[in-house]
Amino acid sequence: MHGRIKMCSANGQARIMRMLVSKCGCGDPRFPRYLNFRNCPVGDPGLRACLQREMHSAARSATQQPDCICRQMPESEAYGVK
Repeated sequence: MHGRIKMCSANGQARIMRMLVSKCGCGDPRFPRYLNFRNCPVGDPGLRACLQREMHSAARSATQQPDCICRQMPESEAYGVK
């Protein structure tokens, strides 16, 4: 993600993976699997494009909602993604 580390709560990560599975049919291989769904194969350019498109779409949607406050709970685990 542009060389910066993004922090994502486990709950937020599950929501993102659920959305990716529903849109692309598989999850982002950079994250743990969502439930029993497989992660997308790294070598598939079509699925890689789908993941990228949906992640960008989700990021745009979140930034365009002025009342969206996504705070991480102090006791939740966080994962860094480069």
